[in-house]
Amino acid sequence: MSERGPTTEAVEDQVSQALLDAVVALAGDLELRDLLERIVGTARDLTGAGYAALGVMRAEWAFTPGPRLSSFHQVGVGPEQAALIGPPPEGHGMIGLLVEDPSILRLTDLTTHPASVGFPPHHPVMHTLLGLPVRVRGEVFGNLYLTEKPGGFTDRDERLVQALAAAAGVAIENARLFDEARTRQRWLAAAAALAPRLSTDLRRAAQLVGEAARDAGRCWSVAVALPRGGADIDVVDQIDPTAGFEVDVVVGASPELAATELVSAVEASELLGATLPVGPAPQQLSGAELEPYGLSQGHLLLVTFQVHDQPLGVLALHREHGFRADEAEMVTAFASHVSLAIDHARNEHTRRRLAVYSDRDRIARDLHDHVIQRIFAVGLGLQSSLRRLGDKELEDRMVGYINDLDATIVDIRSTIFSLQHQESGDKRSLRTELFGVVADTSEMLGSDPRVTFVGPLDSAVSDRLRPDVLAVVRESLTNVAKHAHASRVSMTVTADTRDQVLRVQVDDNGIGIGDDRGNGNGLRNAAVRARSAGGHADATRRPEGGTRFVWQVPLA
Repeated sequence: MSERGPTTEAVEDQVSQALLDAVVALAGDLELRDLLERIVGTARDLTGAGYAALGVMRAEWAFTPGPRLSSFHQVGVGPEQAALIGPPPEGHGMIGLLVEDPSILRLTDLTTHPASVGFPPHHPVMHTLLGLPVRVRGEVFGNLYLTEKPGGFTDRDERLVQALAAAAGVAIENARLFDEARTRQRWLAAAAALAPRLSTDLRRAAQLVGEAARDAGRCWSVAVALPRGGADIDVVDQIDPTAGFEVDVVVGASPELAATELVSAVEASELLGATLPVGPAPQQLSGAELEPYGLSQGHLLLVTFQVHDQPLGVLALHREHGFRADEAEMVTAFASHVSLAIDHARNEHTRRRLAVYSDRDRIARDLHDHVIQRIFAVGLGLQSSLRRLGDKELEDRMVGYINDLDATIVDIRSTIFSLQHQESGDKRSLRTELFGVVADTSEMLGSDPRVTFVGPLDSAVSDRLRPDVLAVVRESLTNVAKHAHASRVSMTVTADTRDQVLRVQVDDNGIGIGDDRGNGNGLRNAAVRARSAGGHADATRRPEGGTRFVWQVPLA
């Protein structure tokens, strides 16, 4: 017995030291995701378990039916085996026991428990179980699960894990506060940087908004849904929320995120064309709730853009882990900033447009009251001088001058009529909107592209195709600006009524398609749009250097 005491005491000292080391390590980790994985690994090491996991509870504000867990962190199962097992658990069966009753649970054989529903294919069979909640400020943050300890779990294991869970709760709170502060800073910076770049139309600004939200939210992808049917967003009263908001732009993962996470660009593009719901409050979807949108994993947050309680569109953020309530508030604030900036830009645009109309009226009056009268007087003077010339050749030349003055008067009257009858409320022509897109991208390109229109674009292109054409032109020119390093860009938009096709062709003299040039999400989105409309999109290398992008769809 005398030799046994010191040995037991030494073991207890080692365990206490290990627990102390673990607590110190947890206190120094402020990256929430890294901290959660450290907690899981530490729990396994302290108890000698073969497997450990932490299931983080889904935020209470995400009240829609769905999975009960927002994320699941595990050690003891390799990435290959985890991929074979499939999606992480949602919080049912044995895992759901602690979700429903957050208290310590210790079992020698979990397979015999009434709540056990078995294991999914490729999942290792487990028997022993030790589970307990991890609380933050008295509320359950998640549940810790330990299994497969040789000989089963002991009272000492319970005490160790309880102490670890208490320390983990404090560390999680610190990491969460730190993460909230950084997240808030990212969203505020994104809104501030974006505001001066927004135009009067969310449709034109959708790509910029999507990229800013993707980076601020660390998302796999971000989609922007706009009024269905090509409604003019400039005219807010024309938007009918009951008609639905259709995804118009999808921004995929940033290169940095794509290099470190298993992100499916094909899955992200499935959002194109999807109809998203409009709601007064943000909505978070996961699990089976994602299936209607062509997604199979992660979490989707939906937030509505609004101006004066009138919905303009929907912002959809897709990423691996769930959105906290404070994050949903930040995204909502970001959407409000974007909406207000667009509303401000629209009001400023209206003010400038009214000033232009005032100038047009003044110019029209001056042309009519002064210029035409003076030209007319000159013409009358020339006519009265004809009889006194006496030179047939000179008379003929003078008659020609008088006719030119009459034609000039007709032209000026046409100009006056045009100035006085500029249509401010009617839908803009497709050519005008295309010129607007080109103007928006000229600064990124470094020069104005050479633009050619062929065929009756305004009459032949349907309202259904207009949003796609505008988006494809914007995406293709933006892609050239980002990836081609070109000094010359030309664009031809053709409405071929004989073959009944609409064609957008963009040529550049840049580095061409190859390993050194990324093609970006824009061209993938354009290809999806083409296939949806029964057409095709191709990017090829030009023989003289550079790239030719052709997007072609049926006119009908």
